[in-house]
Amino acid sequence: SGGQTVPLERASTDQHAPEWSPDGHWIAYARFVSRKWEIAKSAAGGGGDPVHLADGGGPLSQLEWSPKGDVLCFSEGDRSYALPASGGTPRLLASQASTFAFQRDGASILVIRRAPAASGWEMASVRLKDGTAGTPVALHVPADSTLSGARLFPDGKRLVLTVTQSKRDIWIVDGWNLSAWQRLFGA
Repeated sequence: SGGQTVPLERASTDQHAPEWSPDGHWIAYARFVSRKWEIAKSAAGGGGDPVHLADGGGPLSQLEWSPKGDVLCFSEGDRSYALPASGGTPRLLASQASTFAFQRDGASILVIRRAPAASGWEMASVRLKDGTAGTPVALHVPADSTLSGARLFPDGKRLVLTVTQSKRDIWIVDGWNLSAWQRLFGA
């Protein structure tokens, strides 16, 4: 038989997008409380009071801790934000963003977004410290698709993501030319 289940907290009317902190001590998530969305974290054992981190404008499509656990990045609608793990004001990192993945060093995220004039998709590295975006690189997937769930492989040199058209497929982005890879990853 399975283990015991325990609610993380009971004060909010809706909770989603749970994400473990890298050290395993916290769970960050979106919650609806007092007629508004917010981002909070709770102790991993549950039962304690949630810690309010920031107000949100709506449900999140993605929430992730940085590898060091000092920053949370999240997507709300088509915008990606960075938030100190201790709380504060979220800082806009990218607009027209579909999904993102933390780079291994935790100092930047790889943002996947619509290319200008909706001609397809592109990726760009965005520094968390100041929001500076690197030179975008074209991503060769169908222009009419929707992209989500981006994750870098442990080697940091390939990307896996969900490509949705009439059905969902998982694609591996590989086979970069060296100059494009250097622009994105500084490798």
